[in-house]
Amino acid sequence: MLKEADQKLREVLRLPLIADSINTIKSQLPNNIRFHTVEHTLDVMREAILFALTDGLTDQEIEMLSIAAAYHDIGYIEQIRGNEEVGARMAAEAMRAAVYDEEKIQTVASMIEDTEVRFTERGLEQVSRSVLGGYLLDADLGNFGRV
Repeated sequence: MLKEADQKLREVLRLPLIADSINTIKSQLPNNIRFHTVEHTLDVMREAILFALTDGLTDQEIEMLSIAAAYHDIGYIEQIRGNEEVGARMAAEAMRAAVYDEEKIQTVASMIEDTEVRFTERGLEQVSRSVLGGYLLDADLGNFGRV
């Protein structure tokens, strides 16, 4: 399954809107951001794809999940607080330019916004509003269990 995930990651990295996101993070991320780097973004993409393949998600679902992963921390190039909203906006703009339908755009934007860590009655957590978004949240925090 790891080889399949790596192959799928290579495929989605060829999508122009994902490649643009990766290049933007590489070139514009402030030097003081040490965790939410391009390496973290690629790790999240790979893990999300691995989870999605394991559960048999469709290619279309994996594509939307990959776009969300590619843009989930790009907002750090503009601001730290509220970076999720910036990332969601940037993903929506890129998806509109690539002629995705509004339902897919809103799904991806929602997933990105859900990566915000919030205070809840159970403490700090990320809360997904969709099943697909749960894959992104697991992938986003998954490195803590592997380090």
